[in-house]
Amino acid sequence: GLWQIDLPTVTLNFSNNSLSFATVVGHTSAARTVTMTNMSTNTINISSVVSSVPDFAQTNNCAATLSPAASCTINIAFTPAAAGPRNGSIVVTDDGQGSPHSVVLNGTGVDFTLIPSRPARPARNAANTVIIAGQSTTFSFSVRPSGGAGLSAGALAGNEAQVVLKCSGLPVLATCNVQPAMIDLTQAETPVEVTVKTNAGSSLSAGRRSKRLRGRKAGTPAGNYVVRVTAQSGAVQRSADFTLTIR
Repeated sequence: GLWQIDLPTVTLNFSNNSLSFATVVGHTSAARTVTMTNMSTNTINISSVVSSVPDFAQTNNCAATLSPAASCTINIAFTPAAAGPRNGSIVVTDDGQGSPHSVVLNGTGVDFTLIPSRPARPARNAANTVIIAGQSTTFSFSVRPSGGAGLSAGALAGNEAQVVLKCSGLPVLATCNVQPAMIDLTQAETPVEVTVKTNAGSSLSAGRRSKRLRGRKAGTPAGNYVVRVTAQSGAVQRSADFTLTIR
């Protein structure tokens, strides 16, 4: 005789059964939308729509009831609390067959740190150096991404994938050059050099018709300075400080 196989009835259908996110730790990703549709011939009563973990937040326009063939939308954003895999789900509890229904969420939190190393010139230690006004010194460190191993170049939004490097805290008449000035968080650890140039000043000589006294044009003043290198990706910043002593 013929065998009859009863297939399970689909009551709620999601436009996406799973979503993947990647963003920098502490930053909130752009929201992504899932449409939920009642595929049954009966009205479905929805008791709750919740996220299973705090890293994922949801908002929705789903009413307490969903008529046959009707839809509502769920917006989901990802804010990783730490680097690495951060997974969860959106859980819909209702009176339809197969409840609770869920959307699987796969998240990757990406972070980065600044790792100081010995300065190239003159050789001191990783965090400070002493020079005479007019000299230059180079501080070396690396930017080390974490948590994003295996991410493709397009996995992070443009303003998140790029880390912009700047320095501050320089004395007057000194300049700072950071190379490279921008790196990609989807790449491996990247070495960075920060070169600080100081000014020795120069002699001033009075012209024949000048009443000014001979002297020197001021250079970079002596003192102890904290040079801060800041790495910024989106709204997230990491920094490292170096002590520069000028004599």
